[in-house]
Amino acid sequence: MKLRFLLACVAVAMVAGCGAAKWSATGGSKSDGTVDVSYERNMMTPYPEDEAVALEIAIKRCQAWGYKSAEAFGGETMKRAGEANNLITRTYQCLD
Repeated sequence: MKLRFLLACVAVAMVAGCGAAKWSATGGSKSDGTVDVSYERNMMTPYPEDEAVALEIAIKRCQAWGYKSAEAFGGETMKRAGEANNLITRTYQCLD
């Protein structure tokens, strides 16, 4: 009985974590021409869709601010977002 309960709990946890992480714009500065694009992930969450999606989000935000395009600016930063989650952020530079 305990084994079935344990297996059921593991199955529920796996299903809950099956959706891939999603990129979203989480900050930035119009005057500095930077856009922060992030995803939240834990050990059970697959990595987000293609990195081209993050670039597309950044380009759209930059274009809304009057810039023409964007490119990755530096690496990624990671910080805790709750007990088991991490927020991974990539900064993009808007280009004229």
